[in-house]
Amino acid sequence: MRRSQEYAATTNSAATDMVTALSSRVVQDVWHALKRISVPKAHEIRRMLQRELTDAVFLMDQTDVKRVKDVLAKKGKMLDIGGFLK
Repeated sequence: MRRSQEYAATTNSAATDMVTALSSRVVQDVWHALKRISVPKAHEIRRMLQRELTDAVFLMDQTDVKRVKDVLAKKGKMLDIGGFLK
């Protein structure tokens, strides 16, 4: 049983409704989160802002990549560019 369900079982119905509502929310993925940043389509920096935000989220720091590869190499695994472990 999830903690929220355990908590809901021990509280009154208003609290139960609140916990149920909170635990049933769907967390947005990164694409939806980026789309929530609203810039008018005609704004001159819109495309640049979208590119920069996407790069900030998705570009990997090469120092971090090397560190991950080193740790995985010690464990006999490899990091594929696509992010899959072999």
